[in-house]
Amino acid sequence: MKKIMYLICLFTAFFLLAGCLPLKSKKKVLVHTLQINATPADAVAHVAGKTFKLPYKFKMTPGRYLFRIEKNGYAPEWFSCRVSNAGIEIPVTAADGSLQWQKKTTGIQEINLKQQGGTVLLTSTPDMAQISKDGKAIGVTPQVLTNLAVGKHEVTLQSPNYADVTVSWEIRNNRPILKQTDLQSNIGEVDITSTPSQARL
Repeated sequence: MKKIMYLICLFTAFFLLAGCLPLKSKKKVLVHTLQINATPADAVAHVAGKTFKLPYKFKMTPGRYLFRIEKNGYAPEWFSCRVSNAGIEIPVTAADGSLQWQKKTTGIQEINLKQQGGTVLLTSTPDMAQISKDGKAIGVTPQVLTNLAVGKHEVTLQSPNYADVTVSWEIRNNRPILKQTDLQSNIGEVDITSTPSQARL
């Protein structure tokens, strides 16, 4: 009888303790989707050590994310957001200059990349040659031209007693370019003879 009472007390204590244990949270972690588009096309996004070709739909769980969007020939852009079960928030600058988080109302983020200006150093031998672009003088050599758009460029070098020279180059990225030009003299020699000789010129 004592043994039966002991077992009953033991089971009762076990169920009482089990009822006091905290229940596991059944709160579901939501996954949010954000599509990032970029202009111009064929840009890529780097995030968490991985690279994605844009446009791309990112599925994100709660946390903070930092994206680096880039394309060759364009200045990179950064985009950050934080994700919670309530949604996606992005940082915005308030009127007083403080940073605040604002909930996104759409699942799309547009990124507009700006062309990255290139740089070229124009030098000549001899120096002090006039540099002209589209018929307009823009300086003399040596000269550094900055903030040049991606693509082909062309200038004309002019110097007294030297032949005009057209110099061209192509900007593909922000890597500086050196263009050295040797000007060719346009002064010639004339041998004058006469019959009879020793005529005065």
